[in-house]
Amino acid sequence: EAQIKEKFGGLRVYYDVVAIVGPNENARKAFQRDVDAAEGRSYITCEMCGGPGQAAGLGYAKTLCIDCMTIRLCSKGLPKEPAQ
Repeated sequence: EAQIKEKFGGLRVYYDVVAIVGPNENARKAFQRDVDAAEGRSYITCEMCGGPGQAAGLGYAKTLCIDCMTIRLCSKGLPKEPAQ
């Protein structure tokens, strides 16, 4: 069983590696490496379009590209440029 949760603008994967891939040590290490890589990519991938993104503090953490951030801000009636 595995769970994927959104936290702080990225994804976190919770799982029992032995239940998923079995007792093989090499398979467990490869699986963990792949999960770690996917979690890392989630912090630099726009969650709306899948393009390159960055963390955006919109009252909560989101990872968005500039275009999707602008769309999101405009749809909420917020100014396009954050106050400095």
